[in-house]
Amino acid sequence: MKKLYFIVATATALASYGNVYLYECEKFEEKGCWKECAKGEKGAGSKVLFADKEGDGAETTITTPGAGSCRSWIRAANLFETNQPPSKFTYQINGGEKEITVNGEKGKFIWVDGGPVMLPGGYSSIGITPIKDSKAAVDCVVVTNEDDFKPPTDEAGLKKLRAENTKE
Repeated sequence: MKKLYFIVATATALASYGNVYLYECEKFEEKGCWKECAKGEKGAGSKVLFADKEGDGAETTITTPGAGSCRSWIRAANLFETNQPPSKFTYQINGGEKEITVNGEKGKFIWVDGGPVMLPGGYSSIGITPIKDSKAAVDCVVVTNEDDFKPPTDEAGLKKLRAENTKE
């Protein structure tokens, strides 16, 4: 299998874990209507992007030196009470778009599978766009060409992923 490597085109934080790359959402070049806010969850980054209304999406650019098939994961939280519908937003990668539904306990961050995508060599973009009447927080996006990669769900695993891979 041809290995695919990513580098950041701008000052966006890039983290690597083998062929796994983590992009902190608060470092996105354009934030649109998303707001930065601190969060107190252990193992997470210091800030996340939060949206409580429909509006422009947040976006950043990555560079891929080679083409290949990848999968992405988005770490997000539902900000609605349990008796309300789940939070939703759209995730874009290189022109493709997928609606993401974040179920679960209010404020608890979970990994949501962003699905497979073919990326060309050169520039690609990743983005998140809030959907009307939804409240969501997004922590980070992982892009990988490792088929068996599953993001860590425990505090120690998440801290390790960030500590070993975040580059400023």
